[in-house]
Amino acid sequence: MVYYSVKIPLLENWMFNFLTTLGTKPEDALNITNNILEAEKRGVHSHGLMLLPLYISRITQNGIKRDYQITCNNLFPNVAIIDGDSGPGQSIAFASARKCVELASDAGLSLVMAKNSNHVGMLASYGLEIANHNLIGIIMTNTGPSISVPNCHGKVLGNNAICFALPREPNPIIFDFATGVVACGKVRYAALKNETIPAGWIKDKNDNDTTNPFDLDDGGSVLPFGDYKGYGLAFIVDVLTGVLAGSVSSLHVKTQRRHENRSTMASQTFISINPSHINPSFNSGLNNLVNDLRKKVDDILLPGDKEISFCSNLKDNHVNVHEKVLKLLDEAATTNNFETISSTL
Repeated sequence: MVYYSVKIPLLENWMFNFLTTLGTKPEDALNITNNILEAEKRGVHSHGLMLLPLYISRITQNGIKRDYQITCNNLFPNVAIIDGDSGPGQSIAFASARKCVELASDAGLSLVMAKNSNHVGMLASYGLEIANHNLIGIIMTNTGPSISVPNCHGKVLGNNAICFALPREPNPIIFDFATGVVACGKVRYAALKNETIPAGWIKDKNDNDTTNPFDLDDGGSVLPFGDYKGYGLAFIVDVLTGVLAGSVSSLHVKTQRRHENRSTMASQTFISINPSHINPSFNSGLNNLVNDLRKKVDDILLPGDKEISFCSNLKDNHVNVHEKVLKLLDEAATTNNFETISSTL
């Protein structure tokens, strides 16, 4: 197993230039690049560099539109619906998060829904965007069918994801999770590295338990976490995203790998709460809770602590990129007549 240590600024410049060469707007290229590299820096490789070749393919086939227009319908002073017009999911999500911040800063509570969106990558990016403005954030997204549900065959609902973000110094508390036992990207990352996966993550197309990650994209499905609890959460997220926004549920969201030339039509929901409007002592109350927990268990990890630790342990502003991921990046570049990342190392 070979990893290459690559400078983050080098990756940042290469990705940005690659995307803009394809006709992607500079602000969109920056949003996609930042989201992917944020995932890599936090050790969330399932939502990192391995996604770029897929995004590139979808951009060139117009599944992710380069020429699009985001529109915002303000329903109430603190509620809005954003139509993403099938543009890059990251740009739609950042616009929605920033709108949510704007509304909550004044009203104390805001709700922004995005429809006609695409895959938005790691939700933690948008949680950080909200929490860094001293607001509590809740972000949800629906996805195409990928999880099984109790007493049903095959994929039924999306591996719909949720992120909770709490403002705190020096780092916000981020709890970002899929409603399946595991994110689909984590299974695909294992497949890319030709590794087996733990039992209890997925089922094959015949509903048999399997440790072969390749079974996921051969008609398999991810199990919901906690059995009916994960299924229930996936269902609720579907309602609070696609259904509430007047868009489509995960049963009708297009999976980005099977429909590279079509928008996924995914929906996201962003909720912001301004704690200073409700409890001026929120920050001290949160710190008291954390300190009480640490008194009981010395080495207790808060949600997101593993990711913060991973980021803080990066050496000399480098990330380690698996050789198979590097190969995917090179192949995408060669296909589109762009310099390979390997040639820049």
